[in-house]
Amino acid sequence: MDRSRPVGYDAGNRLTLMETDDGRRAAVVGRERVQPVFLTYFPDGRNPMTGYAEPFLQAHCPFCNAKDAALAHRVADQFFSGDRMFFLLRCKACGGTFLDGKVFASVTDFLATAYPASYHGGDGIVARGPIPLLGRHAVDRWISHRRPLKVLDVGCGGGQFLKYMATRGHAITGLEPDQKAADNVAHQLQCQVLAGTVETLDPGQRFDLITLWDVLEHFVNPTFSLQRLRGWLDNNGRILFGVPNFDSWEAKLLGAGWFGLEVPRHTLQCTPPHLQRLMTRAGLELTALRSLRGSSYFAKSFMDQRLFENRNRFRPATLKALQRLIRLLAPGAYLIGMAHPAADV
Repeated sequence: MDRSRPVGYDAGNRLTLMETDDGRRAAVVGRERVQPVFLTYFPDGRNPMTGYAEPFLQAHCPFCNAKDAALAHRVADQFFSGDRMFFLLRCKACGGTFLDGKVFASVTDFLATAYPASYHGGDGIVARGPIPLLGRHAVDRWISHRRPLKVLDVGCGGGQFLKYMATRGHAITGLEPDQKAADNVAHQLQCQVLAGTVETLDPGQRFDLITLWDVLEHFVNPTFSLQRLRGWLDNNGRILFGVPNFDSWEAKLLGAGWFGLEVPRHTLQCTPPHLQRLMTRAGLELTALRSLRGSSYFAKSFMDQRLFENRNRFRPATLKALQRLIRLLAPGAYLIGMAHPAADV
């Protein structure tokens, strides 16, 4: 029988992390093994998916790294995980809102729960909704097409944004966690698409532009991931991103029933001040940030039965009136921004 020793403890969940002589790890409650947790670690002991020295057993605020937080929302998964509920915490230090990681035994458990096999679809085709339109808006507003750029689209999905950039004469590369989806895009667009994650890959080249459309809010440790992306930028390179706006009126109105929360895949909820804090911690300077007026998750927030808090709260006519009002008067539910490496880093 393999000998094992404790290498970590989470008092909140009474979980002890055990490690065997051959390096295997498992989470244990008392003497009962919860599930195997065979994780790959960097030589210095950091987990490759988080950058933390300890596994994904503690709740860190992704915006300031503080651990003192209070419950903000109890939220259901709109797509997977059955009736399982998850918790959003609000940091007592900076006010940031993020997913409670303590409900997962490990990063492996988190990934299996948040991204089951059906997430990408059996055919490997990934839809990204309005991302191509939003991406074109940001690129055409902030990026010059006068010279060819080397572009990396992280989480490229079905390749819609890459296709647009190729038509503008740019050299395109994609990055997509799902192998089948990556192969499909590479075949369709005849370009390089890396299969993997920001945290575990090295593209072996530098880029003028890196784009993150509905990706940043999925990072387990966004500071660590953004620091890696910063190292992939060429001189004068920039990062463009788009995220749901947690500071929007509809997010405040609908609370735990807002579609933009999308737990547990969205590990952090982004607002302009917290994006500024996040970029600064990652050694980036946020040079542009705006909400897209008219962007909305309002209708989608009433489409799924698991968002039960929204059912019967409003009459149909009231819903339509509210949606029109929000689109007309309120800041959009989607933020787009641009950042580049800070001069003093």
